[in-house]
Amino acid sequence: MIFWFATVGLLLLGSLFVVVPLLYSREDGDRGDDRDDKNRTEANVKLYRERFVELREELAAGNLDGAVFESLVAELQRSLLRDVGVQKKWGIPLSGSSNDSAALEEQSTHNEKILSGLPGTSKLVPVLSLLLIPILAHGLYDKWGYYDDIQLSDLYRQAIHPSENQEELKDLVANLKDGVSRYPDNQWAWYFLGRSYSRLGMYNEAKNAYQEAILYLDTEPDKIMAMSQFVLASFLGAERVLTQDATAMADRVLEVSPNDQTVLRILATAAREKEDLETAIVYWQRLARVNPASSSARVYRSNIAAAQNILQGNESAEKGKADVAGSPQIKVKVTLAENLDLMPGLRVFVAAHDAARRGTPPLAVAQLTVAELPTTVLLDNNSSVGPFNLSSADSVFVSALVSQQGAANPQPGDFRALTKSFNRSEDIVEVDLLIAEQVL
Repeated sequence: MIFWFATVGLLLLGSLFVVVPLLYSREDGDRGDDRDDKNRTEANVKLYRERFVELREELAAGNLDGAVFESLVAELQRSLLRDVGVQKKWGIPLSGSSNDSAALEEQSTHNEKILSGLPGTSKLVPVLSLLLIPILAHGLYDKWGYYDDIQLSDLYRQAIHPSENQEELKDLVANLKDGVSRYPDNQWAWYFLGRSYSRLGMYNEAKNAYQEAILYLDTEPDKIMAMSQFVLASFLGAERVLTQDATAMADRVLEVSPNDQTVLRILATAAREKEDLETAIVYWQRLARVNPASSSARVYRSNIAAAQNILQGNESAEKGKADVAGSPQIKVKVTLAENLDLMPGLRVFVAAHDAARRGTPPLAVAQLTVAELPTTVLLDNNSSVGPFNLSSADSVFVSALVSQQGAANPQPGDFRALTKSFNRSEDIVEVDLLIAEQVL
């Protein structure tokens, strides 16, 4: 309603710029022009009469013969009619000639009557324009405008920064479903509906919504974004397995945008899940080249180094893994804060890190889901993922990460907990982690 009130108000304001000059300034100007024309006509008629008297005197004195006199009078009449503007302004043809001023005045009066009967087109055009503008504006806006986006803008804002409360998310989904039922060709309503479905763990519904968004999105970057989200929803909905339709969509994305990070991360993760480390390395290398100086690139390079060491049968890693008996152990009790209501399928990464070499791959990692919390996990040399294990470090710290995207490196929107660094002086250490802090 605010939109329409503002539209009507602006229309009325704009109308004043047409109506006020039309009613006042134009009216005054016409009266002034009429006065000027009348004065000019009277002056020209007076000059005509004086010249006519002179010609008659010349004729009487014998200085002019009758034919020359008639010719000069006719020319004088035509000159007068041109001066008063009848022919020039309205295109009315000159008719005949008169031998005296009375006939000329009769002709002039006749022409003035014709002029007074002509329609006021100068007023008709702006009035018709004023009436047609709102009709045309409404029709064109209805065809090419963004009225539906304005109506749904509040829902878009909620979807961009969604609540963690499941009930509020469900309300948002219901409102977006109502929005796409009213505006079925609105691409952004479908896109944000897909995002909201994904937040609720309803990945099949999210896929369908993203497919609808892809159909209606116009620009290539927006379409690629929706296609990437489709791949992610398919991957998570299939329990972290790339389905045939997800693989086909990922190929389409990379054909147009070879460095799309969302799709590359999914492909790397899928390869690692299948223990296809060689393929995972290829995708990590591509990701690391996108922004080499970023913290994400450092994580990708660490993953590459760890995978290469595993493939090469790194002796130190193999030795640490084989020496299970007598290896150091960290028992980690992981609990989720009571005020957090997260989707049960989200992945949780529990890791031990070398406090003296931050940024290197973790010494030990355990994976679980939110549904398994609270629980206690055991980290030891058997949990190592790189060239180093727990036995290689004296000072360590432990982290727990709930990942929204299923990646081990923290992303905005994830939740995590960290311990302070401590010396691993005992073979068995017990720590508690409460996951409450959100990654910004």
